Amino acid sequence: MRSHTLLLPLLLALVAPLASADVDPRKRSVEKNPTSAPAESRSRSRSEGTAPAGPTAAGNADLHAAIALEQRALQAARDGDGDAAALALAELATRFPGVLPAVHPPLLRFAVEEASRGGNARVALLQALVDADYASRETGDGSGYAYELALERLQQGDLEAAARAHARIQAPEQLVLTLIDRRFDPLTGGDEAGIDIEAASRRHVDRLRTRAFLDQNVLALQVVFGQAQLVVGDFAEALALAEQVEASFAEAQPWLDPDQRFSMRLVRMQAQFGLGREQEAVADLAAAVQAGDAVGGEFPRLLLAALQCSRGDYAEALKTLEPVPAPENLLGLLRASIVGCAASRTGDTAAFAAALAWAREHRALMPRVYTEVLLYDSRLDEAAADLIARLRDPETRADALIDVQDFRELPTAPGERILKANGEALLARADVQAAIAEVGRRRAWPIYKP
Repeated sequence: MRSHTLLLPLLLALVAPLASADVDPRKRSVEKNPTSAPAESRSRSRSEGTAPAGPTAAGNADLHAAIALEQRALQAARDGDGDAAALALAELATRFPGVLPAVHPPLLRFAVEEASRGGNARVALLQALVDADYASRETGDGSGYAYELALERLQQGDLEAAARAHARIQAPEQLVLTLIDRRFDPLTGGDEAGIDIEAASRRHVDRLRTRAFLDQNVLALQVVFGQAQLVVGDFAEALALAEQVEASFAEAQPWLDPDQRFSMRLVRMQAQFGLGREQEAVADLAAAVQAGDAVGGEFPRLLLAALQCSRGDYAEALKTLEPVPAPENLLGLLRASIVGCAASRTGDTAAFAAALAWAREHRALMPRVYTEVLLYDSRLDEAAADLIARLRDPETRADALIDVQDFRELPTAPGERILKANGEALLARADVQAAIAEVGRRRAWPIYKP
């Protein structure tokens, strides 16, 4: 398990729904409501980008038909019917592909996430999105949907269709997944020779750089661009981008989304760490918390506590967390991870037991947090059993395989040494190695975790 768990992978994964969930439909959004913005009345902020004209050139009848299909999908989302939403959006994407960039991105995410896996509705939507060469206006990429389609086609035994979908994958995380998951072996054989991940990651940065330059008012796209720079270690460039975005807020531009602003602040913090400017990053975050900065809600305080714990300031981390509730979402999992880190080191057995119980009860939100809390307390047998179960479950396998990869790392912080040592001991176990080999493979990669 990677040592910088509290900084790069976990925090990015928790913030990703604010900005980049379209990149990977496996990541569930907790902040965006798919039914919050009806098609006919939704006003688009400059942080989202400007909607294209859509099918109006084909006449009012086509326009009304496209709106009706999105309305049908919205109603299905309100009813919690992922299959019905997927069918409506698949028809929209097939008949009116030009209007896809105007469709509410969380609605597409809901349909892909909630439609029955292996079902006709989900496959039809994914196929329509890939055929339309869909790339979210917020992320500039559609690799997550191409990945999901390739996996669906493989499970159907349609290698030709799977290969076509696989050829559309460009983002580094999905490329890595196709090489480490044996379900993709009919397409890749697990052979890295044909895919240079570092070069592919830099091409991804270059594509996003172009999109970000052309759509400078789409703040979510700037965030994703910054995150891609972090993956290849371009920390100075990511920091410059984050500071440029923050300067635009100083000019009081009201159309910029405060959620995206916080996401970019996180990019800045990680870039500072990558450049060895940890003290500056912690001071900036502490100042924001002290000033009561509302951007990001409770997240800045949680992040400050996470950094304090990673630096070995365990008592201070618990003190920072005192005013923060344990919400029933991913932020609550971050809180449980921090408490598990701090309480295991301070000997607060009651606090640790509560954190472990909370992580166990809510592990479906992000299963690896429960594994990590176990590792903080050196419970290797339980952690091994949990990781093996995740690897064997097709629903959690991809995330589990990503978690065991050997990506580039920042220097191990003092408070994370126990996690690093126990993580290495976990991965050295024969039962864990056998479970990985059964469904995938573990490799070293020349990039930071996507």
